[in-house]
Amino acid sequence: MPKSWDEKYRDAKPPHVTVLAKAFAGVGVGERLFIAAPALLDARIRAIPPGRTLDPVALRADLAREHGATATCPTSTAIFLRIVAERALERLDSDPTPFWRVIAPDSPLARKLSCGPDFIRHRRSLEAEPAIALSVHTKGGHGEGRESPGQRSETGVALNTVRATPV
Repeated sequence: MPKSWDEKYRDAKPPHVTVLAKAFAGVGVGERLFIAAPALLDARIRAIPPGRTLDPVALRADLAREHGATATCPTSTAIFLRIVAERALERLDSDPTPFWRVIAPDSPLARKLSCGPDFIRHRRSLEAEPAIALSVHTKGGHGEGRESPGQRSETGVALNTVRATPV
């Protein structure tokens, strides 16, 4: 019986750096290649604020720099991103990892996911909804005297913004 996405996540080797005996993925012989792990990628993705995205290439460069390597393996990173994404899809009702912040809808990886690219587009659009400024009528109630965001009404009430959530 094949392993579940959760088993693949839990059974992965810990992150490590390896010195290459032969060139691989643009990294030369004797250079250091960082191999991430699903749990590490999961934590990094969860740290990305809603509405923001991070390109996998930039993510790999950051990880390599942080771990003293020349590069981060693109092949294992793509595999681990898929594990994180598929595991998150199985946990949509709880606290899923927002993988759509790293996996672009037009990427080859998005097409391999069980959710497909449209799910990623949809989740990104939900997070990209504009903030709506709430206004407070301070005079007459017919629109005059409206305050703009960041200001206070004549009574000193701070105006807030809320995120629109489609229904």
